[in-house]
Amino acid sequence: AACFTLQNNVLYVALSNLHPLVFQISYQLKTLLTAALSALLLRKSFSRQQWLSQVLLAAGVVLTQVSEGQPHDEGAHEARSAPLG
Repeated sequence: AACFTLQNNVLYVALSNLHPLVFQISYQLKTLLTAALSALLLRKSFSRQQWLSQVLLAAGVVLTQVSEGQPHDEGAHEARSAPLG
């Protein structure tokens, strides 16, 4: 229970300090990081198909989150950049 409490507090701090898009992408890439660290630290071997599926999953997450984070029409983009001059 203490580990989950610590994890939730760290996630809250990260979310309050990062852009939501960056937070979501890095949070969703934890499966790829877990697989990489498992291979590196525990000397676990994965097949090429498993690595390919991890990379495709990571690419899908990034593409989905980036496309959702972009404004879809020019009016929204102009409204956001107005304070910048």
